[in-house]
Amino acid sequence: RVRQALVMGINRNAAIHILGHGFGMTGGFCYVPDSPWALPQEQLCSVPGWCVYEDMASVRADARGTLVGEGFDFERTYLLTVPSYRNVHERGIFVEEQLRLLGIKTEIVVVEPTTLRERQASSNWGGLMQLIMTVPTDDPDYRMSPFPGCDSWSNSSPPSLSNEEIVALLEQIRNESDNNERLQLAHQVELARMSQYNQFPLYWEMEAAAFWPEIRGYTHFPAPDGSFLKFMHMWIDPAHKDDNYNAGQTSGVPGRFWLSR
Repeated sequence: RVRQALVMGINRNAAIHILGHGFGMTGGFCYVPDSPWALPQEQLCSVPGWCVYEDMASVRADARGTLVGEGFDFERTYLLTVPSYRNVHERGIFVEEQLRLLGIKTEIVVVEPTTLRERQASSNWGGLMQLIMTVPTDDPDYRMSPFPGCDSWSNSSPPSLSNEEIVALLEQIRNESDNNERLQLAHQVELARMSQYNQFPLYWEMEAAAFWPEIRGYTHFPAPDGSFLKFMHMWIDPAHKDDNYNAGQTSGVPGRFWLSR
């Protein structure tokens, strides 16, 4: 409930306009908004804190009330570990300001990437840690397994939050060949992961790219594996083949998301 209150107290709309200059969207934990693998909106909004709220003042008041009810220590100063990349540091400052509106005091500790990885591996990052993470592929076995898998080297969640139900679902996905079944299982994993509130994407960044006009729905973003740029979630729409007023879509769907624990 404490983690949920922290999530609900962060204004993602403000983050999109301040940090993303208006180029951003909100979505679930793993998959790009509006992509074939994205959670349907009604499922997304079934987990409190994952919809975008217009009346942040009342939401923040409810979140503060939850923290008070749970005996949250407002006198303590919580460490917010931030990697030294400039854009990540800026987002850390934004989160610090949002938490201050809840009455929570934080101290930003800027560390080099190597130190961050060491703290990640040892679960010794303080109270909160914020990162930029990329989406290598839409396949749930490849995309999801490294993060919620209890024995995964890249699972930076506290060991106490290891979830055997999620691990069992990942094993089902690994052995399932029917794509529709894999999609439904992936949604179950994502909803379970979101409900833990141990990782929370502030927003998904949008990045536009020129392309052939009949190629639709692509996502363009830096990727950590393979070639540096990846394109996915694409299809061909012959109706746009002869378009001459537009060299493809003028805006892509978001490609990266930022997580705060």
